[in-house]
Amino acid sequence: MHEGHLLPGWHLLMEVKSVQADYLVANAHISPPLDPSVPRWSRPPPGCLKINVDSAVANPPVRAAIGVIVRDRYGMIVSGQGIILPGCGDSSMIEASAISIGIAIVYSVHASCLSGYR
Repeated sequence: MHEGHLLPGWHLLMEVKSVQADYLVANAHISPPLDPSVPRWSRPPPGCLKINVDSAVANPPVRAAIGVIVRDRYGMIVSGQGIILPGCGDSSMIEASAISIGIAIVYSVHASCLSGYR
């Protein structure tokens, strides 16, 4: 509908195709598509859990956020946590904090085996 008048279906279709084309052009320059043959997550050994962490820093760097996910061998999420850290330190210290929290989560669920993080 435009200015109180119902538009024909073909007009809507043309608008959608135009928006889709603009979207594809814009995203083609952002980042290359991921290669599906490269595994993005590898399973931990049987009986172990795996910690995945990530962090982000605000700009200007006055605070940081960390995310921690703990998964089992099948990729099922066992636990996770997201935290905002006031003040902002070195990026390696922020990642170390995330790993430390992940290890604490693993111990809190009484796991005896921990696989690497990514």
